[in-house]
Amino acid sequence: MTRWPATGPDQTWDNGKALECSKSDAGRVVVMFLFRIRRMPAIALRRLGFGANPMRRRSDRVEGIAYGVALLGAMATIGLAPSFAVNTYQQESRTAAVQRTERHQTQATLLEAAIPSGTSTTGVRGTSFVLVAWKTPDGARHTDRAKIDTDLPAGATTPVWVDRDGKLVTAPKTPTGVFFAALTAGVWLSFVGVVAAALFYWTVRLILDRSRLRDWDREWAGMENGWPRQVRPNDT
Repeated sequence: MTRWPATGPDQTWDNGKALECSKSDAGRVVVMFLFRIRRMPAIALRRLGFGANPMRRRSDRVEGIAYGVALLGAMATIGLAPSFAVNTYQQESRTAAVQRTERHQTQATLLEAAIPSGTSTTGVRGTSFVLVAWKTPDGARHTDRAKIDTDLPAGATTPVWVDRDGKLVTAPKTPTGVFFAALTAGVWLSFVGVVAAALFYWTVRLILDRSRLRDWDREWAGMENGWPRQVRPNDT
C-alpha cells in the first residue's frame, strides 16, 4: 500500500481513497463547467442590456444593443475576410494569366546615360527614368522613357516589357505578388470592419453619454428647492 502525505496526526491515504477523491473532484469540475456553459447565453444577454434589472436605464439597453451590433459586425467582417481573400487571389491569378499572354519582354537600347539622381551610401543601385528605344517584331521602332537601373551608359541594352501594340508596360504579376495582394485584401477588410464597428459603438456611446449628462443636470436642477417628497432621506 502506497502511503500518501498525512493530513493530520496518524492519518494515511491508500490508493483507493486517493483515486475516489480525484474522481469526485473531476466530476465536480465537469459539472461546474457544463453549468457555466449552459448559463453563458443568459449572461451574454444580460451584459448586452436584456433581462429584468430595475437599475438598468433605457440608455443602458440601447448601449448594450449597439455593443452587440458592433461585435456581430466585426465578427462577420473577420469571418468574410478569408472568402474575400480567396476571391481576390482567383481574380488576381486570372489577371496575371492574361498579362502573361499579352505581354512579352524585349531588349531596349538606352538613348541617354542612366545617371543616378543622388549619391547612395547603402550600396544599392538606384533607378531613373531615361529615354530608350526598342523594336517590335514587325520592325517598327518605338521610343519612350522607362525606369532603368542607374550607372548604365548610353547605348547599353536593358530588358523591358511591352504589350501587343509595342507600348511599354509593367511586368506581369508574379505568383508571389498575387498571394500578397490577396493577403493584403483580407487583412484590410478585417481591419476596416473592426474599425467601423468600433467607430459605430463609440459614436452611439458618445451620444448616450451626452444624453445622460443632460438628464443628470436636469435632475440636479430640480433639487434646488430640496429633495423630492418620495426620496427625502429624513422621511419615515
